Parts: sequence; C-alpha cells; structure tokens
Amino acid sequence: MNRILLPLLLFLFVTLSYGQQQEEALKDIKGKILHMNAPLPSVVVSNTSSDFEIVSDTDGSYIIAAKEGDILTFTYPGMNTLEIIVEDVTRILNIKMTQQLTKLKEVTVSRSRLKSQDQMRAEYRTNPNLINTAFGFIDTETSSVKMEVLNESNFNGASLCILDVLRARFSGVRVFGNCTNGGGITIRGIGSLNNASGAIYDVDGQIFRETPLFIMPENMERIAILYGFSATVRYGFAGGGGVVVINTKGANFLTEPGTKKPYDLARVRNNIFDGNVITANALEANAPNYLKKLRAAKNLEAAMAIYKEQMQRYSSSFHYAIDAHKYFKDVWNAMDFSEAVIQNQWDVFQDNPVALKALAYVYEEAGDFEMANQLYKDIFILRPHYAQSYLDLANSYRNIGNFKRAAAIFSRYDYLIQEGFIIAKDLAFTETMRREFDNLLDLHGKHLVNDRKSKFSNTKKENIGTRMVFEWNDSEAEFNLQFVNPQGHYYNWKHNQEANAERIRDEKLKGYSCEEYLIDDSLVGTWKVNTTYMGNKTLTPSYLKVTVYHNYGTASQSKEIRIFKLSLKNVSQELFTLSHSVKLASK
Repeated sequence: MNRILLPLLLFLFVTLSYGQQQEEALKDIKGKILHMNAPLPSVVVSNTSSDFEIVSDTDGSYIIAAKEGDILTFTYPGMNTLEIIVEDVTRILNIKMTQQLTKLKEVTVSRSRLKSQDQMRAEYRTNPNLINTAFGFIDTETSSVKMEVLNESNFNGASLCILDVLRARFSGVRVFGNCTNGGGITIRGIGSLNNASGAIYDVDGQIFRETPLFIMPENMERIAILYGFSATVRYGFAGGGGVVVINTKGANFLTEPGTKKPYDLARVRNNIFDGNVITANALEANAPNYLKKLRAAKNLEAAMAIYKEQMQRYSSSFHYAIDAHKYFKDVWNAMDFSEAVIQNQWDVFQDNPVALKALAYVYEEAGDFEMANQLYKDIFILRPHYAQSYLDLANSYRNIGNFKRAAAIFSRYDYLIQEGFIIAKDLAFTETMRREFDNLLDLHGKHLVNDRKSKFSNTKKENIGTRMVFEWNDSEAEFNLQFVNPQGHYYNWKHNQEANAERIRDEKLKGYSCEEYLIDDSLVGTWKVNTTYMGNKTLTPSYLKVTVYHNYGTASQSKEIRIFKLSLKNVSQELFTLSHSVKLASK
C-alpha cells in the first residue's frame, strides 16, 4: 500500500486551509426517515446553505444534493427538528425522528400531584389506572389523553387472541376476522365518523403494524385504546388510525432485586447498577455469518480457502477486511496473510478517513504504532481542518518515540488558536488537547526545552491516577457510556442527538470525536464500564477505542489500548472492568 510522508512544511498548507473555503463538489445524500420504526412521509429535508428542500416519499425515503460543511435539517410537525452537518464521508443518513415534548412553565394539579415515570413503574402492579406505552407510563386519572383501559379481570375467559378480547368491548372499535385465519382492528377517531383506518399495536413499547395474534390472552395484563388525535400526537403518522396498547404480564413493573417480590415503595432508591449487561462472550452469538464460517475452519489452509470465497462478496466492506485481518492474526498468527488481507482491499480504505481510523485503532491495539502512524498521516492529509487529526497524529508520534514531532504538532495547533484559525472555546476537546500536551512536557520535557514556551500548555503537573480516553472512528456514531463505581452506583454519559444535540453539533463543527474521564483514586475497588450502541445512521458498525492510563502524570505512567466493534444496537454491553491493583480486563 502506498504511504505519504508528512514533513512539517505541510503544516503551512494546513494553516491556509483554515483561512479559505475550498470549493467542494455537490453529492447526493440519501436515506430513509423513520418514527417508531415506521416510515415517515412528508418530512421536509432542507439544505440551509442552498435553500433547497425536498419532501420524503411515502416510504420515508429522500435524496438531496449537498457538499461537505452544509447543514441538512429534517422537519416534521410534532417532531424535534434534526440538524446534520455533512462531512466528507457522508453519503447515507438514515434518520429517526423523535416526538417533540413541550415543557410547561407551570402546572397546577388540584386532585393529585404528577408522578415521575419511575414512580409509575413502581406503582404499576398495584394501580390499575396505569398503562405503559412506547412513550412511557400514562395515568388515566391525571392524563389528558383520550383512552380507555381494560384490565385482565374484565377479559372474556373464552378468548383465544386479542381479537376475541376486544370484540364488542369498546365504542368505536370494530374487530374483524378471527384468531385462526387472521384479522384486525379499526378505530373510529374524532372527526372521522365514517372513515375508520387500521390501528397499530404497542406491545410493551414495541410497535407492530400486524395484529399480534401470537400473544395469548392469559399473558395479557392490560389493554388500552388510544383514539384519534391523542394517538397521532404521540405516534405520529403511523398512529393516525389509533393505537391498541397491550401490556403483558411481568414486563411492566419493578421487583425487588434478585426476587420476584413487588417493588417496595417505602425504600429509598438510588442509581444502583443491576448487572443487566451482555458480556463479550454473549456477543459472539451475534457475530457476522462470515466470521462464524472463518472460525469454524479446522486449519489455516481451510480458513484461507473460505476467505478467498468471501473476499469477492465483501470486497467493498472495510469492516470485513478488518475482521478478517484480526482473525488471521489472532487465531492463526498468520501475520503476512493478515497484512495481505488489508492490501487486497486497500481501495476501500485509502480515501475513507472513517475506515482508516478504524484500521489505525486496530494497529494501535496490537502495538504496531509505526503502521498506525502512517495511517494517521493519511487521515491528516484527508482532514487537515479536523481538530481530532492533530490530537491523533501528535499522540501517534509520541507512541513511536518521536517526541519533538509530537510537540511540534501540539504547537502548530496552539498557533492556529492564537491566530484565530481555530476557536478554542468548545465543550470538551481543548481541555483534552491541553492535558495531552502538558503530559508530554511533564514526562519528556528534557527533550523539548523550546516547546515549554507554548501558551497552549499551562505546564501544571497533574497526578491524576487513572484516566480513560474514549475515541470513535465515525462522528455519526451514537452511544451511551455507563460508569459503575465500586459501590455499584452508576453514571451515564449520553452521546446521541436526542439527549446531547449541542455536544454533537460542536464535535461536527470543530472536528473531534473523543471524551475523557478521570477516576477518583480515593474510591477503592473495581469499576465497570458499559455501553449501549444506537447506530450511526447507516447499517454499518462503528469502532470505539479506549485508552486507559494508570498512574497518569507520574514517572510510572502506563497505558492500555482496547478496541471495541459496536454493531448490536440498543442493548447494554460490557466493555471492560478496571481497578487500582488489576489492569484492564474484559469478561
């Protein structure tokens, strides 16, 4: 594979790139827009730079022209407006719209005080007026939602399915068909006396368009009917025909940890970790089929034959190339062949900074810092205007022992700040960059006497103890990080558009994708770190790099690098555990 050397003179070009706007070619951005996993038509997709806008089709699909740096907005009545900044690699954006919630300035409740979602979940088993929906619990006594609830005690004992349970039970609800041959339910909404449309079904928070005949009545606990406007407001276009909400037994109430006893409302609760995560071993069951076939090979020759068959099919996938590369290196120690895998598919890496960064992570985890350094040079040339490019390349030079070159890159970043080419006021990155530079000066200052004059570094010695740095290859990656301390209490950091849109916008504008956490050494014991992956607006995995520093800021400072491929969505999975006496571990 060809490599491009990066002399320091190239930074002169980088300085200029901040001062002028390069003309970028227009490209087509396309995808599908969903709400509650249902296609959402008539969403207005606008390019704010060109004032061009289109409307999504009936299947939720759209296509719009844009260039790098443009901002696309997705707007729909009753939904939160979404802004996405187009990047160099942006081609596909599959969008999930979220319901818009109006925050009231003041609410006065005369009959009973409003309850939180946690309180209603705790009361569910003893309060027949509560129903659980995809948008949370609703109390029929205090809610303005037009709905009717049917409890298990009022079910017809001879019912075979949901059709029998609801037949002739609610005004405006018509049941057709039967439990053997299939059927459905229509709900007449407000202002629609003659026109009834098919209902959708909300089963313990999961949305179904087809009638869930597979649920036995004896497994149902409560059923609710949401009518007309109430359903449309919450479920959007899909709920226009009304919603049948089904709560099954055991899925909607809390129990005491480790028991089947009802939740004790009298006890004081906190953010206690319940241990409900998927381990690395359990994730193996969800590995791609191509990887399962490779792992089933009895010897290296058989594995090579399988790879040659698969390579043609997956020739455009850098994720496959990385998986195959790691497989041949880790399982068979076939170092030359594993490198040949990358060379065979180099065309899917060379102009793709997202792919190059994932591959660089893999080399770093393996301790091949020279190879990673070459890749970070390539990424820098592709993305000279990304702040993350400076941090990655500086740390990469430090990893190969070239401390002067690392300091020069930090100083160049400092220069760009001083000259106003980079805005240093951001939500996270500048502090991380400063800490990295300070640490370099603290531990290797004897090699870098002249670099101590930088205004960017405060040269304040930091003895932190344990430091964790999280980096991800795809800026569209959405995930949550959960930190569980030795006492079992957890803290969640949410990296997704719905919960942290300002942070993600800041990352896109300045070009960084990292977050750091410092652990208080006074809390002795084992920490757990988990994640929940939520996707990256395409159907591809994302890669998370975690660097854990031990004895950070001291002469005995050391670090470990681990890479995690995130593909399984919406489940909490264990990343690793760590303690002061035991280094990074993964179950």
